[in-house]
Amino acid sequence: MTDPDTAHGIRRLARQARQELPPGHIAGEHFDDAARVLDLGLHDGAVRHLRAAAGSLQPRQLQRAGITDDETHAKAARLASEAIRHAMRVREENPAQEPAVWQYAATGTRRTVELARTAMGL
Repeated sequence: MTDPDTAHGIRRLARQARQELPPGHIAGEHFDDAARVLDLGLHDGAVRHLRAAAGSLQPRQLQRAGITDDETHAKAARLASEAIRHAMRVREENPAQEPAVWQYAATGTRRTVELARTAMGL
């Protein structure tokens, strides 16, 4: 069961993203989507949206969007850190829903394939 404060905190991040980032930046929408799917009990989906939000806040993505000022980059870095923190919180609250695919980032493709095969009994 997910703590209701988690979804509330994600919605707070969505409001902050809309206030602190230029109009039209996608991070606020990813935060809203994460909170919405978390309310539906789709924890993996919430983590994916939070990771997408964090990815859209990386310096290279900001530069591609024409955002070059240091102040906005600093705000985006803080929001990205909060997105990852919330993603970890969602995963910690629901450890049974952590599929082998999440091991991808830490172990690489070969290990992920091995984990998936083991999980499927191949």
